Amino acid sequence: MTTSIEKRRHSANEHAVTPAHQSSPVDAQPGGVTAVGGQVAVIAVRAYTVELYDGSSDKPRGGGAQSAGLGPSHIAIGPEDRLAITDTRGKALMVYDTRPKLRFRARVDLDGTPVGIAGDARRGVVWVALSERNRVVPVDLRGEKPKVGKAIDTVRNPFSLAVDPSSGRLAIASQADGTLQLVDP
Repeated sequence: MTTSIEKRRHSANEHAVTPAHQSSPVDAQPGGVTAVGGQVAVIAVRAYTVELYDGSSDKPRGGGAQSAGLGPSHIAIGPEDRLAITDTRGKALMVYDTRPKLRFRARVDLDGTPVGIAGDARRGVVWVALSERNRVVPVDLRGEKPKVGKAIDTVRNPFSLAVDPSSGRLAIASQADGTLQLVDP
């Protein structure tokens, strides 16, 4: 029997993948993708889910997909291989444990629409861009309950984020005017 998600998947043959590359079917509109502890986490935008794939064979790990909110878009890794997913429509951050299996941990309501995200596993936080508010906010993922920190004003319409793992310096790119802002938290 075919599920609704499987109906939207594409086979490797449809994409003419060469034998040197491994390929596994995912949702017809995959969103964010990240490596986590020997696995790959993939957001299925149309199915509103996240699923783990084996990093060595690129096959679904088992355990099935988990709901990822009302509009999942971007993904980052936090401490202890936790996944953080921006739920753009739901105006929230969705947090998942990946050990021993994929498991929903928390929903963190945010004061704005989250888009870009970057993880700083060394410091235990993810940074989330609230584009229409021109701010980024740190969310501490250590402990039982995620904690939202103090927001920082940014360039106009922050969209893409990156963290230097050694210094913690945050790079914020504006979608509106092509500017880059560097912040030392």
